[in-house]
Amino acid sequence: MRCLTVVILISLIYTISYSQEHPNSLANQNNDLNNLNYGIAPLFKMVNLSATENIPKIKASNIPLHLPFKYKYKINQHTNNYEITQSSQSDLKILLSFEGIHYGFNGIYPNFYTPPDVQIAVSNNHVVEFVNVLGAVWSKSGNFLGYISLNSLFSGNYIGDPRIIFDPLSNRFFASVFDKDYNAIRVAVSITDNPLGSWYVYIFYQPNGLFPDQPYIGVNDDKVVVSANIYHPTLEIYYGAQYWIINKSQMLSGLSVNYAVSDLDTTVASIRPAHHLSSSNIFYMATTQTISNNLIYVYSIIGTPPSSVIVNKYNFNVKTINSPPIAPQAGSPSYLDTIDIRIQDIIWKNNRLLFTANVGCTPAGDFTTRSCLRIIEINTSNFSIKQDFDYGIAGKYLFFGSLRLNKDNIMFIIFGYSSPTNYPGLMVTYQTIPNNLENPIILKNGLGPETVYCSNNVCRYGDYFGSAVDPLEPEYVWVAGEFGRGSSGWSTYIAKLGLTEYFIVASYSIIGNETGSSPPILRYYYNNSLHSVTLTKNPVKYKVDKNSPWEVTEILIGSNENERWKTNQVTKGIVNSPLTINLTYYHQYYVQFKYEIINGGSGYLPPKIKIYQFNQQLEVEPDTYIWADENIYNFTNPLIGSNENERWYSLNSEGKIDKAGI
Repeated sequence: MRCLTVVILISLIYTISYSQEHPNSLANQNNDLNNLNYGIAPLFKMVNLSATENIPKIKASNIPLHLPFKYKYKINQHTNNYEITQSSQSDLKILLSFEGIHYGFNGIYPNFYTPPDVQIAVSNNHVVEFVNVLGAVWSKSGNFLGYISLNSLFSGNYIGDPRIIFDPLSNRFFASVFDKDYNAIRVAVSITDNPLGSWYVYIFYQPNGLFPDQPYIGVNDDKVVVSANIYHPTLEIYYGAQYWIINKSQMLSGLSVNYAVSDLDTTVASIRPAHHLSSSNIFYMATTQTISNNLIYVYSIIGTPPSSVIVNKYNFNVKTINSPPIAPQAGSPSYLDTIDIRIQDIIWKNNRLLFTANVGCTPAGDFTTRSCLRIIEINTSNFSIKQDFDYGIAGKYLFFGSLRLNKDNIMFIIFGYSSPTNYPGLMVTYQTIPNNLENPIILKNGLGPETVYCSNNVCRYGDYFGSAVDPLEPEYVWVAGEFGRGSSGWSTYIAKLGLTEYFIVASYSIIGNETGSSPPILRYYYNNSLHSVTLTKNPVKYKVDKNSPWEVTEILIGSNENERWKTNQVTKGIVNSPLTINLTYYHQYYVQFKYEIINGGSGYLPPKIKIYQFNQQLEVEPDTYIWADENIYNFTNPLIGSNENERWYSLNSEGKIDKAGI
């Protein structure tokens, strides 16, 4: 029997596996969910909004606020006042803005409901705003096109809590409201991309004849999901959270739709379906209102009715979510109602599940608890927490945050604010670095306090604001929210946001032994001057000139003919949009592999040696010089040509490259 000895002299390189994200809190999966009950909902009505509409009668009303869990208002005493300053150097720019629907008469349409529940949806040609219980449509340049009576659209009388989204995949609008008269949720989908045209309308009844409050709607590739908090029709008795999973393609065609509805879950409230901004057949939902104020649930839905549907639940431990205090406002002894810790807005994009909630926090440099924004991000590829932080401003109260990711995955946020010296107004900000928001800018100053519907010195406000990515120009995000006008009642404001300044967010990492290497150098232009900076492991933002060149070290200082630290990523280019660079360098050795046959023989083929280069496995021939990662290697054993009677075999057919040579 012949024996093959392979002698290998190797120069080792970095193991090219990219560094794995370490989750802050791994999810505990729980599949023990309520049963799903399957049904079919026929098309209720096709509504043509271009036909003559009936003008609703003048009616003033408060849209009731239902709190699923016990909640006590907290009032803070204040000794200091703070003023908000607006930076003229902000990267965030308001590209277009105008006033939206307001309390009172809008054209011939009376609208005397409080609060407005502001929503916005944007298609290729239209900007649509919904409030209780009126809609309005503008062109993308801000030209007013017409109003939409939501009573006419949904063919209902006592409706409210409107939601609307635009789905670029189907090029349609989807909208929902509660129906108090029939204890149901009404869902409408536009037949074209024209919101002033025709819509299909469906009714989904609460199975027990109970009232579904504050329905939220979300869509993905194949599903429409609507959720609600379920109450007694006339008493303040909470029965649990419930959601409907609906066949999207049937709804788009105006057919009878198959759906599945969950049983009531009394242990949670306000399960929010995400609006999906990228393609997915898995649907995601989440809730912050659970059995503990440091526990949240994330749900994944797989399957589409009438086929079997599977719902999984994942538990996450997060930082304690404290209830938000009510917010004082200038010009009135009454406070604004910031409600509770329920999710305000939620989106999913490319395994990023992001949502906001109103919480209580003490901002940096402050002395007391304010209402703040909680922002949480879940990585749905490995179900780990990626972001979990509170955002507040000293001396200010923040509420009703709404967020979207643009095409560059930059998060834009709109939120309301007030203080003892500020009328209720609107701010906007954005995020490029995790667990941090940039300094906000004022979108709209309040003109007076909210005074329309106040009880026990607490005024209804919100209950939520809206935002939408522009599908035609996805680098831009549209936002809409409420601001105060004193005795004139609330009004809304709409804006198109973008980043008109340019920057690079840069960082680096090394795979393997770093000893002997120096950090990479970034060279870029700002204000027509060349700048050179040493990169760090943590992301840092550098402002740069538009359409200017940039370059980063490709092979780190400290490398030589036998050992190097090199990246295979792009290391130079032209800045024509905000840019994020996270370079990975690999520790590599220059190696050659040789082999020796002991006792000779014939009929065999030389061994193939497998190494890693930039984390990609390569197969090389003996006697080849090559840069290889500091990683494992192995080779053919036994050699090709061996059989049951004769073989060429090595006792050491694998190892690790940790030095240069043969």
